[in-house]
Amino acid sequence: MKIVKNRPFKATVKVVYPGNDAPADDSFVGHFVALDREALKRLKLGTIEGEDEYIAMMFLGWDGLVDSADAPFEVNAENRAALLSDMAVRRAIMDTYAQELAGLRRGN
Repeated sequence: MKIVKNRPFKATVKVVYPGNDAPADDSFVGHFVALDREALKRLKLGTIEGEDEYIAMMFLGWDGLVDSADAPFEVNAENRAALLSDMAVRRAIMDTYAQELAGLRRGN
């Protein structure tokens, strides 16, 4: 096993919008990095600014998103801001990251 600081990984992000009882079919592949304890210690979690910094550090990009004209939704600062302004997507990104690191998929 190779020890890698801030190991990158990909995971399917399933987005459930308010008012939907069942999981939505909306999903994409998120690109993440497993932050180490030192990085997490520097964050002011529990604040909007701390949450923004947390997401900026752990969420690197995506695959499988398209815009309203079905063109690829490229990874760039403008599209990232638009994506993260959707609270359902933002929550799904954070939940996916936490679940992956907690090992909730083990045994599936």
